[in-house]
Amino acid sequence: MSLDQRQMQIFLAVVREGSLGRASRALNLTQPAVSKAIRRLEDDLEVKLFERSPQGMMPTEYGEALRLHAELISTEMTRAREEIQALRGVSKGRILVGVTPSVAAGVLPRAVGRLLQARPGLTIRVTEGIEGELLQALMRGETDLAIIGAMRRIYEYPVAIEALYRDRVSVVCRTGHPLRRRKRIRPADLLDFPWVLPGRDNVMWRRLSEFFYDHDLEPPEPVVLTGSASFMRAVVAGTDSLSYLPRVLIQEDEAAGRLTSLSDHLAVWTRQVIVVWRKEGSLPLAAVALIEELKRLAREPDFLPASAMA
Repeated sequence: MSLDQRQMQIFLAVVREGSLGRASRALNLTQPAVSKAIRRLEDDLEVKLFERSPQGMMPTEYGEALRLHAELISTEMTRAREEIQALRGVSKGRILVGVTPSVAAGVLPRAVGRLLQARPGLTIRVTEGIEGELLQALMRGETDLAIIGAMRRIYEYPVAIEALYRDRVSVVCRTGHPLRRRKRIRPADLLDFPWVLPGRDNVMWRRLSEFFYDHDLEPPEPVVLTGSASFMRAVVAGTDSLSYLPRVLIQEDEAAGRLTSLSDHLAVWTRQVIVVWRKEGSLPLAAVALIEELKRLAREPDFLPASAMA
C-alpha cells in the first residue's frame, strides 16, 4: 500500500479543521468526496483514524501517528518545489527558522544580514519560542532548523546537532545601578530590587531559580514578564531592575555604557548554543548557507568577549 500526496492533503485538512465540512470548504471539495477519501485511507491502513466528539473529528492514536508523517511528507514536497524553483532562478529560496528570544535579538540578525547580502531575494521567516516548543515545531516540519540552548534531553529527538558557541548568562543591570557601588554582593542583596524575566518555562528562569534555592532563598517574583529580549534590555537600562541575560545579547549595550553584568561570579551560567535540524528529510540549500554563516560568525575573534567564552 502506498500513500499519495492527495490523501495526505485531505487527511491533514480534516486534522487541522476538526470537521469534514470545514475541511471540504478549505480544499474546495464536496463533503462526500472528503469523507470517501478518509474511509479509503482507513480501509487501506486497516485502522480507524478519527473519532467523532463534541469538539469535532478527533484523531485516534493511529491518526496522531499518521499526522506527523503526513506533515513531513507535505513539508518535503513543498521544500522540493521551492528548491527546484530556486535552482531554475524563479525564486531565491526560503528558510524557516525557529529561535529562542535571546538568539533572535542577538546572533541571528547579524548572520541573516550577511546571508541576505550574499543572496539578495532570499526569504527568511523567523519564529520565536522556548526550546521545547521549537523542537516540536521542527519535528512537525514547520521549520527547517532551530537555534536553541543545549538541553539535557536533546538526544531523545531525531535531530542533527551543530555546536555554535558558548555564552555566559549572568545577572544584568544598568551601568549606574546602586549594587555596582558595593564591594561585595550577597545573593540576598539581589532580592532588594525588582526583576524583569521571561516566562517560567524558560530555561534561564529555571537556572536563576536554582541559584536562589541553592542559597536557601526564594526566587524573586518578577515585576515584568516578557518574551521580548529587547524589551527586557530597555526596562533594565532605564530602571533599577535586574534581569538574567546572555552576554551575547547585551554586547552593544555594554559597549554603549547602558548595561553591564553585575558580577563575574554571582549566578553565572555558561550555556552551549546549538543549531539543530531533522535527521530525516532534506535541508534546503539556503538553510545550509545560514548554518555556515552562523558558524563563521561564531569563529570571529570579536564575536564574544573572552570572558563570555570561558
